[in-house]
Amino acid sequence: MTAGSASLLTAFLALVFVILLAYGLARVLRLTRLGQLSRPGRRLSVTETLYIDPKHSLLLVRCDNWEAVILTGPAGDTLLHRREDTP
Repeated sequence: MTAGSASLLTAFLALVFVILLAYGLARVLRLTRLGQLSRPGRRLSVTETLYIDPKHSLLLVRCDNWEAVILTGPAGDTLLHRREDTP
């Protein structure tokens, strides 16, 4: 192996490592919701997200005194259930 091919291999492996590291960090942030900023005083929030497959997810949305379960996907969004909180 020549010095030129060794440095190309090293550069390629470093690039693959950085890409995998960025992908892993993005995945962890998405799964743990650490990527979402805290927004005190806001009325609307996504309480939970459940990823069904790469294109579909369920959202539990809360606003004031109600919660809603919404199915999202490429064909559009569907309200599955809405519940009012009782005081």
